[in-house]
Amino acid sequence: MRTANWEISNSIAGVFNPLYPGNTSNIASMNEDDDSDGLISISAGGSGNITLSIGSDGEIDTTGVVFNSSGVGRNSGVPAIDDTIRLSGSIALATGTSGATNIVSSNSTTNNLDDLDFNILTKNKNRAGVQSQRREDNFQYFVAGTFGQPLASGSMGYYGLAQGNENGSNSTTTENFKGENFRKQINSNLLTVTSADAYGTSYSDGLVAPLTDLQVKPGFLVKPGGTYKYWLPTSGTSDYRFYARTFQSTAAQTYSSITVNVGKNDLVKWRSTDTGVAVGIIFESGTSKVQDLANYDNQGDLIVNSGTNDALNPFGGNITVVDNSNTGGTNPSGTSYTMAMNALKNKELTASQRNFIVCVRYKGDQAPITSISISYT
Repeated sequence: MRTANWEISNSIAGVFNPLYPGNTSNIASMNEDDDSDGLISISAGGSGNITLSIGSDGEIDTTGVVFNSSGVGRNSGVPAIDDTIRLSGSIALATGTSGATNIVSSNSTTNNLDDLDFNILTKNKNRAGVQSQRREDNFQYFVAGTFGQPLASGSMGYYGLAQGNENGSNSTTTENFKGENFRKQINSNLLTVTSADAYGTSYSDGLVAPLTDLQVKPGFLVKPGGTYKYWLPTSGTSDYRFYARTFQSTAAQTYSSITVNVGKNDLVKWRSTDTGVAVGIIFESGTSKVQDLANYDNQGDLIVNSGTNDALNPFGGNITVVDNSNTGGTNPSGTSYTMAMNALKNKELTASQRNFIVCVRYKGDQAPITSISISYT
C-alpha cells in the first residue's frame, strides 16, 4: 500500500484540578511514536484538535477540545475544575515517491516486514508543567484479512512507488527490482527479443505466470512462497522459476564484450539441473539462442532445438543453448561474468543490433538477487 488513513479520539478527565496558570502551551497533546520511516503524520480531526493551550489570560486558546460536565463544548473563557479534554486527530500514512518501504529480505515475520505498526501517544501536563503519558494507542499498518484480502497472506507492506513509476529506461545499466517496467513475459515472443511482451498487470496469484515466474518485491528477486517471500503463495510444484528483463546497449556502436553482475560468484550453467542461480542472455543478433553466462568453456552450441521443459526452456518455443565463449580472462571476476561477442555464435552488440534480454533462473529457494548490473567494452 502507498497511503492509509485512521481516526483517533481520546478524553482526559481531571486535568484542570487544580487549574493551570496562564500562558501554558500543549497542556494536552497527541503525537506519533515508533514510526521508523517517518511516514506517519497526525493533524486535527474534524472540528477538534490534537493540542490544547491556555493563553496568558488563563483562558482557553484552542477550540473544540474542552467540554463541561454536561458534554457541551467550552471554546473560550477559563476552564472549570471539572471540565474534560477531548482530543481528536486524523492520522495519515504517506509513503511518498522515493520508494520507502518496510519490506526486507528476510526476518521472522510472515511477510518479511521490519515495521508492522506505530503508536499514538496522548499526554498532558500537570500544574507544575511536568508532562506525563496518559495513553498509548497502537495501529497496525495493515490488519491481515481486511479489505477483502486473504487472511493467509498476512500483513501487507507499504511501498512509496506506484506501479509503472519505476525510473530509468531499457538502456540503463542497472536493474534494482524497484518495479517491473522493463520486465518481460516468459513466452515464445521473448525469444524474438524485440517483440517480447511487456510484463503488464494481468495477474493471477500476483504474477502473470504464477507457475513459472519469480517474484519482484521491492529491492529483491525472490521465489514466491519461499523463505524470502512477500504476500504471494507458492503456485504449482516446479522447483524452477524465471525472470526476464530487456536491456539496450548504452551507445549505438560495436562492443567486444559485455559484463553482467547479479551479486553471485557461483552461478550454475543454464543446462545444469543443479540447485542455484543461472543467467542466460538472448541477443537481438541471435534470437532463440540462450547464451549461457556461466559456461565459459568454449564448447559451442551445447543444446540444440531444446523443446519446452521445466529446467532449460520455459519459453514455449525451441531454443539453442550456447556457451559463453569468453576464453580471454578469468570468469567470474568476483561476482562479474564477462561474455565476449562472437558473430559466429550470434552474440553481437552493434549500432543496428543493440537489444538483448537477461534471463534469470532460480532452482530452489535462493537468497535473493538485489540487482543486475551491466557494463560494456
